[in-house]
Amino acid sequence: MGKAVSKRLRRVVDELVEKYPDLFKADFEYNKRVLDELGIRPSKHVRNIIAGRITRVMKRQSA
Repeated sequence: MGKAVSKRLRRVVDELVEKYPDLFKADFEYNKRVLDELGIRPSKHVRNIIAGRITRVMKRQSA
């Protein structure tokens, strides 16, 4: 079982996916680079959590 993601991070992910729907893909490494390009760099750990959550959301949307 994975770690729980806080509501705050879920809200950030939802806002990013809503604001940039065509920018993200179902690829974790790609999403990490996109977050860096957007200037979203709270910390490496938080960036990875956000990128992983975005990847999960994009996979669910494509299915």
